[in-house]
Amino acid sequence: MARKARAKNWLSVGKIGEYCLVSTATVRRWIKTGEMSAIRLPSGHYRVSLSNFKDFLQRHNMSVSEELYQMSELEERLLEAVRQNPEGATAAQLAEKLNIANAVVGRVARSLLDVGKIRKEDNRYFPVNFGYELKKERDEE
Repeated sequence: MARKARAKNWLSVGKIGEYCLVSTATVRRWIKTGEMSAIRLPSGHYRVSLSNFKDFLQRHNMSVSEELYQMSELEERLLEAVRQNPEGATAAQLAEKLNIANAVVGRVARSLLDVGKIRKEDNRYFPVNFGYELKKERDEE
């Protein structure tokens, strides 16, 4: 189960080619020229993190498949728990509320952070609130 959870945050060259409707050679060229960030496995295969792939799509004004944004049941439950605590919640509080281990909260929260569904300040998770983000930008000006 843990391996499957980690694997869904990484995409193969073939899967990226399917999403972008290009060949695997094109995806490898994007990686080799630095257009797309990737890691290279000991086997020689490349993997691109979901967040890096989404950044690439946004930089190049490419549409993003809704399939990329589908969340697991646990991600949905965690996101709802965070939204119920607009003042912020720690991993321990979320773990207790959802009756899961702290380590699981951290792993699931990382995937929600990567796609911009939640944010983290200090040791607390907050729902992404565009009103907050706009206020923060105004305060910085």
